[in-house]
Amino acid sequence: LNAIAQTATVRRTQELLEEYRAKGRKLVAIDAIALLESSLAKLCDATIAVIAPPEVRVQRIMVRESISEKYAWSRVKAQKSDDYFTEGCDYTLYNDCAQAEEFALRAKTLVESILQEHIQ
Repeated sequence: LNAIAQTATVRRTQELLEEYRAKGRKLVAIDAIALLESSLAKLCDATIAVIAPPEVRVQRIMVRESISEKYAWSRVKAQKSDDYFTEGCDYTLYNDCAQAEEFALRAKTLVESILQEHIQ
């Protein structure tokens, strides 16, 4: 099922990228949960791993999905390690922020830095 969905997702993302390029857009972001497992990563000039401490992930999952702490921990433990993402991506954005605004500022700063690096 993952292979079928991934194939369709990659194909549609490639179509969208072509549409954006035809319109003259120079910057496009791809938010993909399986970016590294798919061929989408090859389309990127830069990749960013967004990670958070396990305890923070558990709390966020519990609030977002109204599930028990035990079940939230089982889901977090089933995820790939942080190293998988940090080693597979060009940059890492650490999301241990208490407020969304603080994380948004971190993300903005990193993206601006990446753009400066790739524009020059």
